[in-house]
Amino acid sequence: MGWPRSRDLTQAYFEATVENCRKVIDAVKPKRAKFALEMMGWSLPDGPDSYLKFMKAIDRPAFGAHVDMANIINNPTRYYNNKALIDETFRKLGRWIVSAHAKDIAPKDGHFMETMPGRGSLDYVAYIRNVTSLPQEVPLLLEHLRTAEEYDEARQFVISQATKAQIPLA
Repeated sequence: MGWPRSRDLTQAYFEATVENCRKVIDAVKPKRAKFALEMMGWSLPDGPDSYLKFMKAIDRPAFGAHVDMANIINNPTRYYNNKALIDETFRKLGRWIVSAHAKDIAPKDGHFMETMPGRGSLDYVAYIRNVTSLPQEVPLLLEHLRTAEEYDEARQFVISQATKAQIPLA
């Protein structure tokens, strides 16, 4: 990880990632599991369009999409219009989405920082509505929290947003 590198946005990086994904999928030959990349704001795939490019290039039924909206909010336009970004991401990748991370994003000291759900500005009603409207069941996973209390707070927030949107969670 670390600071973004310009090489992470090159055609050579893209081609190497495609080759690596194909090699893993072809070697494992999963029957039910899916292999997915995690979107990041500073390397590829960095959003729905670049993820679609990977989907087409990798061209394997066992390749799926993992969504982490907090990871791809890397500029003010995406931050302040995150509902549109959420809707676009699910519209473009929906049929391939196999999992999603439940995090939030907030500005701090001139940067965007990941935080727990409910402590940022991600439109969780839109996020939950999109996750639960997919034809396939997709887990929404909490991550990067330190204590059981933090996980409980984040879980309660997600449930409250689903309730607000009148969306039952299983």
